[in-house]
Amino acid sequence: MHKNFNDRSIFQVLIQFLFSTIPFTIVNCLLYFNIIIPEVSYFADIMAELMPLACVFTLFVFYEPYQHFLLLKMGLRHERSNILSTTGALEKGGVKLVPKHNTVH
Repeated sequence: MHKNFNDRSIFQVLIQFLFSTIPFTIVNCLLYFNIIIPEVSYFADIMAELMPLACVFTLFVFYEPYQHFLLLKMGLRHERSNILSTTGALEKGGVKLVPKHNTVH
């Protein structure tokens, strides 16, 4: 489990480099050598704008708790319950709940 977490974390760092560090390094090198290509800076800006979306996407795709949450919110998976019935669970443990006072009027 620890190895999987490390692999996923390294993948997220690679997403950061792919979407932000590499494009802006290329733009800065072009500016340093006085080469003007506007499309490269547009591409770098688009990549920088898409980086937060890519980070969130990788969280939901590669991390199990986030996958479970997303599938629950989308209605594709239902919450699982380990208790089949509350009375069976209470009686099995030897505990019986009795109200302190009468709540019915």
